[in-house]
Amino acid sequence: MYLFSRIVQLQGSPRQVLPWLHQITAYVNAQSPLPTTCWAFEYGQPLGTYGWSTVVESQAQLVAIGDALASQDEYVDLLEAGAAFVAGPAQDHLRDLVHGAPNPESSVGDVALTTAAVANVDRMADVLPWAVEIAQIVEEVAGSPVAVLLDSFGPMGTITWIGISPDHAAIDATATALRGHAGYVGKLAGSAGLFVPGASTRSQLRRII
Repeated sequence: MYLFSRIVQLQGSPRQVLPWLHQITAYVNAQSPLPTTCWAFEYGQPLGTYGWSTVVESQAQLVAIGDALASQDEYVDLLEAGAAFVAGPAQDHLRDLVHGAPNPESSVGDVALTTAAVANVDRMADVLPWAVEIAQIVEEVAGSPVAVLLDSFGPMGTITWIGISPDHAAIDATATALRGHAGYVGKLAGSAGLFVPGASTRSQLRRII
């Protein structure tokens, strides 16, 4: 099972961009059996960056659905209408589930915090259990799910954690609690040698559709 995400940076007035995001997301949801959500990046990506995500069983399923959409004139019309807003090439991500749900249940307004780190591939046997254990600590503190995923493409060995919170107040409360949590701090200290130094990134998104 995979989490598929498409990330794109858009430019232009929100009065035009946001209605287009709603239109194309609604169309995809009407024509595809896979529920698709749309998120706006708040931090960690350039302003105006948005992402869609959905869960797929396989690459074969993803390709079949993509080909079906691409054959529909209304979908292509929507792509052409959105081309005026696109600031650069979109980027697709495909991530394999390691722990939790690949796309935790969410509602409009929920906040997602993602952390990605590149593992030393010769330590993967140690990295994956460590990644799940620290996710479980955060889940216990936050009271909300954290998915652990292994990126199928991009830098080899990339692990991505995705946690969903109901609002920004919950994000603040979790961050404060983790700073003083002995288990969390100790687990971080025990990560020496597991990951490539300087290769970790964090982003925060809010669900808009």
